[in-house]
Amino acid sequence: MPAMPVQRPHERGPGTPPPLPPEVEGALSVEREGKDQRILHDVLIRAGLPPQAALEVIARYDAHAHDEELRRSVAAFTKEFGVPLDAFDEAEQQQATVLYHTILETRNDESKQEVATAIDRLLQQGIVRRAFGRIEGLRGQLQTPKGIEEFKAELRELLSSMRTLATRIPPDEERYETHWVELVERFKTVTSERVVAEGPVREVYDELFAEFRDFIEDELVAKEMWRRSRAGGEPSVEHVMREIYGRTTEEVEAIKRRNRERVTARIAELTEEPYLTVEAIRELHALNNEDLLPQGQLRFREHEEEGISFGQRFGTVPEDVRAEIEHLVERVNALIDEEVLKGVSGVRYEVAAAAFHNDLLDIHPFPDRNGSTALLLLELLMARREYAPPTERDADYYGRLRKVLNDNPVAIGLVAYEHFRIKYVPGYFEGKTTRGKEKFYDRVLEVIAEQRRAYRQRPAAA
Repeated sequence: MPAMPVQRPHERGPGTPPPLPPEVEGALSVEREGKDQRILHDVLIRAGLPPQAALEVIARYDAHAHDEELRRSVAAFTKEFGVPLDAFDEAEQQQATVLYHTILETRNDESKQEVATAIDRLLQQGIVRRAFGRIEGLRGQLQTPKGIEEFKAELRELLSSMRTLATRIPPDEERYETHWVELVERFKTVTSERVVAEGPVREVYDELFAEFRDFIEDELVAKEMWRRSRAGGEPSVEHVMREIYGRTTEEVEAIKRRNRERVTARIAELTEEPYLTVEAIRELHALNNEDLLPQGQLRFREHEEEGISFGQRFGTVPEDVRAEIEHLVERVNALIDEEVLKGVSGVRYEVAAAAFHNDLLDIHPFPDRNGSTALLLLELLMARREYAPPTERDADYYGRLRKVLNDNPVAIGLVAYEHFRIKYVPGYFEGKTTRGKEKFYDRVLEVIAEQRRAYRQRPAAA
């Protein structure tokens, strides 16, 4: 598989632009006596540049500018895609050097920007294809019998190459989307091989998947979620995580059981603490979602681009999330103080706990799995009143809610009404930080409503 998309005029494939007119060919004959000029000539034809533009680029080409520094620059460029320059044969290295040099020479000329962009695109496409060829070669090496340490080194090199390539072919650039899909599919092939591996080989897979966890979850999973969302889908993070890791239903259920056991153990410890803390809420979310969400999502929303809508609601803007959680914790601790000093009736305490559950849900402080975290907060608060959280997972949400709230109809109704509002009533959490920002939130809700109307009215797919 050639690395560079260079094609001789007489080898034109479908859609390739025709050769330059004879009169231009004659004018270029002297320039094309050198091998570099021929390479450049063929690439410019394929790029579809007008004859005169091609002539000007070739005329200004300076083969004498090639030196060791240029070669180092080319090597650094190909390495950005996970391909060392020596992975190319001598002819391909020359092609890459010619194209890279031409890009540098034309990029600073405003009239040649289009030329530089076209050549740059062809060069990168060629390097990406070679990167995929190298990845496939590395994956093939894993199939041959070898010692466990050699296998480990080869698997690490494969995952490292995939990680490097992933940073250069983001799916938000249209020209790379098909490459991105191909990379995800190739990674899933590796995970399928991990699933059937046994003994020391499986241990190596598990060790290196843990080592490359940031790449797998915060690159592959997160960007694949974005790509599918942009395509009009509503992908589940849990589903994409399961798909990328190649986990079976049984493995996912085992992870959920493990997480539930850890959560209930931590709730038991937290009930012995005098007060609730912001960190306790974050910790419960992290424990409950370990291996179900990407590691990068086991935190509060804090980045500007992490505005979030759910149902008909819009969550607290990221810059204010921590302040609102801190204020929520203050109110919870005020209830704890009141209970200690004066005593609070069971009914009133349960209603207050339900209200705190709703507030956390409306703030929507995490990138995902806010509903289950709000329920954990409710369990923690009720555990201070002798409720014993079960270690077994309960799929019946309202059945579990009734047990947590001691069958208090007012408290249960308060939670149910909040779910109704989320589904049908546009709004946002009206807290400490939203004062003075009402117009902003109202405008965001209008934009969300407009987007949903446009989505509902989009033409049906053919």
